[in-house]
Amino acid sequence: MSRKATASLVFGILGIVFSLIIPIAGIILGAAGAVLSWFSRQSEKKKLSITGMVLSGVGIVIGVLNMIFGMLLYSVFT
Repeated sequence: MSRKATASLVFGILGIVFSLIIPIAGIILGAAGAVLSWFSRQSEKKKLSITGMVLSGVGIVIGVLNMIFGMLLYSVFT
């Protein structure tokens, strides 16, 4: 029973969704998912943990890119 692996998967999915809307929230959720996935990698649900780590990483990357794109748009139009 690995609740950390399941939580890392949920945080990874939420990180992707929120990184498209609110980038800083997506980055924080992605980081939380990555930490939980790191601690649950030795559990019996290893595939779930790896999936959570990948989704968390994708959420962090999308959040950072969305934040950079938002700053560029802000600097162009002000």
